[in-house]
Amino acid sequence: MPLGATNSTPDLARALRSQLAAHNRRVALVGALTLVVSLAVWSALRLVVNWLAILFITAVQGTEAHVPAGIENVFWFAAAALLAVAWIDRRFRPDDRPRDHKSVAEIVWEIALAVPRLTLSVGGTLSAWQHLDAREQADAVALIERLGQERRLRLASLPLEIPDAPRRFKILLALQLVQIIDLRREDRELWVALNPLRPRSFCEAPAPAQGDGIAARAGTRMRVG
Repeated sequence: MPLGATNSTPDLARALRSQLAAHNRRVALVGALTLVVSLAVWSALRLVVNWLAILFITAVQGTEAHVPAGIENVFWFAAAALLAVAWIDRRFRPDDRPRDHKSVAEIVWEIALAVPRLTLSVGGTLSAWQHLDAREQADAVALIERLGQERRLRLASLPLEIPDAPRRFKILLALQLVQIIDLRREDRELWVALNPLRPRSFCEAPAPAQGDGIAARAGTRMRVG
């Protein structure tokens, strides 16, 4: 029977909305701080490039030398090129786990792309923003209460609970990001279970009513699809 509550348990629904709002505030804060740091580093690099240009031209032409007007355009063109290279590198080499041994060329490459990668990480951070509509929240609450009763569910069985694959993935991702559920491998299978470190408001699930199956576990009146 699919999860399709039309009226979710009020306390859990409020707690879920509160957790999502807190998570999104953290995402926005981290994204904003990362953007500020990235802009500050680019500005510092710009000043360093201008200083080195002045130092070099002064050494060649004497104290009357001036920084070429086009140096700014060159810097920002180089910055845009590095951002493009960093994006392509991340696109085709998504595995960025550190390795024990790197060549000198790889180390130089990592240093050159450090700031562009920091800039691109703003988008990655903001992609963690989560929003569940009313139906998705109802399904999420029903799943939480189901897990409160069953303790764990096979990941392969969830299509029976939430048939729509994109909605199911979205709900599972959101509940994982707010640390309400975990995915575990046990008995050679993947299971969905409540996170032992989940917020206190999700540690006790309301007792289900009798004789209503999944709808009773979710504390809701279900619409059978």
